[in-house]
Amino acid sequence: MSGVEEITHLGGMQRGSTRWFTIDEIFAAIENGERFFIQSGAESMLLSVQTNGAGKKTLAVGFEPGPARLLTLPRDSG
Repeated sequence: MSGVEEITHLGGMQRGSTRWFTIDEIFAAIENGERFFIQSGAESMLLSVQTNGAGKKTLAVGFEPGPARLLTLPRDSG
């Protein structure tokens, strides 16, 4: 779809090194009990997996449905 942003990867720290996770890796990890957070200023918010009306999995941040907050995070310039 033209003009629609889609998140494909999120960066994180694992065992002292930076790693990029695919969204599918994050879905699987959360569904297996791991916790992922984003930090925005002084706030830390838990990520969760939600399923929309069409059955597609999406990430939600805190109490907000959908990826709007994720789209405000800094992007990798590489």
